[in-house]
Amino acid sequence: MRSTGKPIITSSATKGHEKSRKNNGQKNIISVTSPSTAFTLRNEQLVAAYRKMFTARKCDDKILVLLRQGKAFFHIGGSGHEAAQVGTALALKPGHDWAYPYYRDMAFSLALGYSVEEVMLDALHRGSNPSSGGFAMPFHWGHKKWRIV
Repeated sequence: MRSTGKPIITSSATKGHEKSRKNNGQKNIISVTSPSTAFTLRNEQLVAAYRKMFTARKCDDKILVLLRQGKAFFHIGGSGHEAAQVGTALALKPGHDWAYPYYRDMAFSLALGYSVEEVMLDALHRGSNPSSGGFAMPFHWGHKKWRIV
């Protein structure tokens, strides 16, 4: 996941890496450069990211079923946010970088290292969940090992 040094978007507008524009009779130069944080993903990484997205959606769906059955008492879903959350997590180093997710960040938390079991323990308000030990509302993510606050 290192920078390739290549521009993300190539077109005739960015071919010269600069455009000029006139403003009040003065010529301004606007630079168009490659982002230094751009990175590429190998096929294995793309498949792993997709699996995290899929897993998050299936966990979300299962928790909704548990809620309807009366086995879970609270749920705020994150369906539809999976790609953005997993993509954001890919930019972090799990266990090294600190993360401050919000309650809809299930896919983000899974991508940083939460297990499906830990998500379900949280959803079912069990004492062994890493977020609160069963004392707080579910989905207020927190995990010492993964530095999720």
